Amino acid sequence: MKDLVSVIITTYKRSELLPRAIDSVLAQSYENIELLVVDDNDPGSEYRKATENLITTRYSQEPKVRYIKMPKNSGSCPARAQGVFESKGEYINFLDDDDEFHPTKIEQQMKVFAADTEKKLAAVGCYANVVDGAGRLRYVEKVDVKGNVFFYQMCDNVTTTSIVLIRKSVYVASGGFQTMYSCQEHWMLIRLFSVCPYYDYVPEVLINIYQHEGARISNNNNWGKGAIQLYDNAAQFFERFTPEQVKIIKKRMNAHIINNLYICNEGFKARKYTLQRLKIGGKITMEDCQLYMKFIFGCKIYQYFWNTLLAIKHHTIDKLK
Repeated sequence: MKDLVSVIITTYKRSELLPRAIDSVLAQSYENIELLVVDDNDPGSEYRKATENLITTRYSQEPKVRYIKMPKNSGSCPARAQGVFESKGEYINFLDDDDEFHPTKIEQQMKVFAADTEKKLAAVGCYANVVDGAGRLRYVEKVDVKGNVFFYQMCDNVTTTSIVLIRKSVYVASGGFQTMYSCQEHWMLIRLFSVCPYYDYVPEVLINIYQHEGARISNNNNWGKGAIQLYDNAAQFFERFTPEQVKIIKKRMNAHIINNLYICNEGFKARKYTLQRLKIGGKITMEDCQLYMKFIFGCKIYQYFWNTLLAIKHHTIDKLK
C-alpha cells in the first residue's frame, strides 16, 4: 500500500468556507489520505456549533475525516501541533480552511518523494494560484529553487504552509510550528531545513490560495515584532554560513523588519533599523536604495513616487505594443 498522507486543516470562524477545503482533499487522486479537521473555535461559540454541525451532518459517514475539537481557542500553532500529534501518516500537509487543493496535488508531490530513493528530501512544493475573494486570479506563486535550500530559506520563504508536503519525521525532529508574534511559517521552515535542507517541487499549479478579508487564525497586528523575533531566533544558525552569506541573510531579514514596521505604522522604529542596516555592510543593492529612500522621504511619499514610476513604465510599454 502507498504511504499514508495526513492532511491537517485548522479552522477558525470559517465554517462557510470549510467545505471547499475539505472537499478538495476528499477529491484527491491519491487515495491513501486521512484528513484531520482541527476546530480552534471557542467551545459554546456560534462558530464551534456551526463547524460541528457541518462535520456531523455532511461528513459523518466519510471514513477519511477525523474531527478534533480544541479545548479552547489556542491559535494556529497549538492547533496544528494537535493535528500532527494525532496524525498517523508518514507525510503531512497543512491546509488553511479557506484554500483548496487541485485534484492531483498529493499524487504529483508523492511521485517526487517516491523518486527520492535516498530519502534526502524534507519537503516537496508546487506552484499556486493566488486568488482574491471574488475568485479573480491575482498572480501565480512560483519559487523555482530546489536542492539545498537552507540559505535561501534564511533569506526568504521557499514555500508556504498550504503548498508544501512535508516528511513527518523531519517536521517532528525540527520541533514544528512555534507560537510567535508573526512569521511562524518562516521560522518553522528555517528549522525544518536546518534538520534536512533538501527540497524539490512540482512545476505546476496544484493549489488555490485565497486572499480576502475576514477572520484568519494567523491574523494579528504584530508583524513588526514577529520580524524582529524571527531575526533573533535565526541568529543561532549564522555560524553555519560564510561571513558574506551572513551579511546577505542579515540584510534580507533587516529589510523584512523595516517593511513590516512601516506596515504597522512604526516609522520611527523602522528608521532605527534602517540605520542599523548601514553597519551590516556588503554590496549596495536595489533593496538598499529603496529602504534608504523610505528613510529620507518617508514611506508614503516614497510609495507615491514608486507607483508613479511604475505607471509611467506600463504606459510606455503599452504605447510600444
